[in-house]
Amino acid sequence: MTNLNPRIVLRQLINTEKSQQQAGTYVFEVERDATKHTVKSAVENLFNVKVQSVRTCIQHNVVRHPGQRHTSSRLTKKAYVTLHADQEISLDGLIS
Repeated sequence: MTNLNPRIVLRQLINTEKSQQQAGTYVFEVERDATKHTVKSAVENLFNVKVQSVRTCIQHNVVRHPGQRHTSSRLTKKAYVTLHADQEISLDGLIS
């Protein structure tokens, strides 16, 4: 997972109401095999900012039982990226 294109590591920005309440923290959906170091370098290279910390978590399947069909969502990995106090990522044209 080293030396990959930052756009491959970072799949998309997760822009929800809860993620907007945390000042200086941005939530990204990342590749499952991405490490904290690769996420940090991808954000720093792509947005030209200094990253203070990266926290990752894997969101497990959610099984729903509407009627007799069983559906499940896919496994996703999220990265919570906290920037230094004077840094900011411009979200104009970035939300997908």
